[in-house]
Amino acid sequence: MSHVEAITTEEILQVYEMCLSNINLGKMRDLRNDAKLRAVNTAATYEEFEDIVNSAHLKPFRKGEKERIEQIKNPRWNTSI
Repeated sequence: MSHVEAITTEEILQVYEMCLSNINLGKMRDLRNDAKLRAVNTAATYEEFEDIVNSAHLKPFRKGEKERIEQIKNPRWNTSI
């Protein structure tokens, strides 16, 4: 009979984390590739092309997010006014 070792929880978590990492890398690669295909036709300079590709993962602000960021950056110290 062959000896089979039990898989530990840590090993399962390591495989899970590795799978998630590979999925995220694939998504990023796809986003960057799509941005490259768009930028080839629209960018006037290499710097503009590079900016488009490097910002491919960014998403626009949702409604209200900009105001919340401004409040965090510039808190109102005197709340009585």
